[in-house]
Amino acid sequence: MAQFTCEICGAEFEQKSLYERHMLTSHPKQVVSAADIEKALKGVEAGKLKRHLVAHCPLTFSEKLFQENYLAKAV
Repeated sequence: MAQFTCEICGAEFEQKSLYERHMLTSHPKQVVSAADIEKALKGVEAGKLKRHLVAHCPLTFSEKLFQENYLAKAV
């Protein structure tokens, strides 16, 4: 019985390195396209200040924590 099974196509591998190579070559991660960027920026007007643009970006956990603890107190 194989130790590693591809969740996408069901191929089985005895070695982790072969499984990883299969995942990289047969099922590569999707890259960000121009259409993805356009969709993410939909509704954002050009010429806005950086703080307005950042408001549309998802925050990392540490950024959200910083914003909640420090920026909220400064206002």
